[in-house]
Amino acid sequence: NPFLALLLLAVSVHAGEDWCPGGKITQADREALLNGHNSLRSRIAQGSMTANGIAVPQASNMARMKWDCEQELHAQKWSESANCEMKHHSARPGDQGENLYLSWKGGKAYTTGDEDSTPTED
Repeated sequence: NPFLALLLLAVSVHAGEDWCPGGKITQADREALLNGHNSLRSRIAQGSMTANGIAVPQASNMARMKWDCEQELHAQKWSESANCEMKHHSARPGDQGENLYLSWKGGKAYTTGDEDSTPTED
């Protein structure tokens, strides 16, 4: 889907596989997404994260995330039904987190977790 602008990264605590049958993203993309999240989470856990020049409080119990192929397929299905609206999935189970990510061609996007970008979550 060349116009897929919405990627919901749903991660649970279940161990993932090396690849996800039926998935539409590459293993390299999975690893980049997971490593990016874990890098930011590590900075928060260590108390070394700032956002907009303000120190983010240190986390006391921040676990590393693991990829879950089943959650990837749920996220893909949701993104294909969302008509590219940036909205959270209201029917997700209570133990699952959700991040919304919008990408486009041109302009400047903050995707690296730099201090000037402000990550938000629901």
